[in-house]
Amino acid sequence: MGRKHAGKPARVDRRLARTHAAEWVAATSVIAGMAALFLLVQPVPAPPEPVLATALVDLRSEQPSRPMLERTGQVTHGADAIDVLEVLGASRDEAGAALDALHASGLIDHKRLPAGTLLTAFFDESGPPGHARPLISVSLRPDPVASVMAVRQPDGRFEATKLNARIFLRPRFASGTILTTLPAAIRLNGGSIEQANQFTATFPTQRPDRIAQPGDSYELAFEAREDERGNFLGMNKLLYAGFGGPAGTRRWYRFTPADTGVEDFYRSDGISYTSLLTRFPIGRVRINSGFGPRLHPVSGRPHLHKGVDFHAPAGSEVLAAGDGEIDAMAWGDGYGRFIRIRHDDGYETVYAHLSGYVAGLRQGQKVHRGEVIGYVGDTGTTTGPHLHYEIRREGRALDPMSLYIPPARNLTDTPDIMQAFRRQMTAIDALHGTTKSAQFTTGIAPTLISQQP
Repeated sequence: MGRKHAGKPARVDRRLARTHAAEWVAATSVIAGMAALFLLVQPVPAPPEPVLATALVDLRSEQPSRPMLERTGQVTHGADAIDVLEVLGASRDEAGAALDALHASGLIDHKRLPAGTLLTAFFDESGPPGHARPLISVSLRPDPVASVMAVRQPDGRFEATKLNARIFLRPRFASGTILTTLPAAIRLNGGSIEQANQFTATFPTQRPDRIAQPGDSYELAFEAREDERGNFLGMNKLLYAGFGGPAGTRRWYRFTPADTGVEDFYRSDGISYTSLLTRFPIGRVRINSGFGPRLHPVSGRPHLHKGVDFHAPAGSEVLAAGDGEIDAMAWGDGYGRFIRIRHDDGYETVYAHLSGYVAGLRQGQKVHRGEVIGYVGDTGTTTGPHLHYEIRREGRALDPMSLYIPPARNLTDTPDIMQAFRRQMTAIDALHGTTKSAQFTTGIAPTLISQQP
């Protein structure tokens, strides 16, 4: 960058003789090329300032205090960064020096900037009219949360720096109709694949298609991550999900009860979405043997298989199926090394053939759903590594794959907690009227509300 060509000054012949036809053709080609360059470089207007309730990080605050001219252009397939800066008004030497500083710093790579990259150039307007405006700085945004800038120093050199955007969390609202799937509906509303995956990953189920069907309307209230100019960067947390259609209306609100600190989604009647126990304490892996009568794989005798055998390699993590208390950690005939957890409402879960327990686990200890308690092994009477999992109630073995499992909690059992939940529901419902619809795509978002409810 910053290319200079040495040599004798060009001599200008003002006569247009036949012998100079080649020079005239060359000059015409240069003029045509510059005209094409101006068409390829796409200047874009500076975005309007958003209305925010807090102070913003404005890149222009990094500039020296002097009259400035700000111009923004866009890299295209036919014009690279140095061409853009030249069209915006910088000399080729200034543009090259600024870009060289950015490359040397490692803040941008040495490859050509991709088409669509916006470059903002700041020029000094303090000189007399008619004189060239010196380039003060160049800024660009290589990713959504950071900008890089090359600033002219007092000695004329350009020095590069990185400015991280301030991230704001603001409540937002989105709605639409599901034509096929929820992720597809979010994309139809302007979201990218990544943004659609963000939304569906935070739903109270890993299979949102089971609670949202084609033809349903959907409503989402969420915390959005936005930069200082209001650009949507992604979702922080889903606050509410609602669906309406032939199957009825389904609404879930995120809430954290003060007495447990365990966050979950709840229906408006206070019933949690999460069940008391999970059927898959090791994840959705293959089942080797189900619940019910069978021939024992080792003895060959008929017996009642009181649980489910999950296929998993030795050392795989085993998770607590629900909140409870460690009732036993011992060696049992046939079970090998096992753990038994006591849960609410008379439920127990058993995890057998373990290779070991998680460090520090002890009998009488409280554990939470999803907490690692042990590791898959082949202790006891087995034909290889696997997890034997049982669910019992009042001492009776039940089929983990078919039994009805009650919800983890009903908030109406604790009136003060239910009252707090109703207050949060009211605050979330208020977003419908105070928060404009979200713009999923990167760009200037609608005006944000100044405070969360």
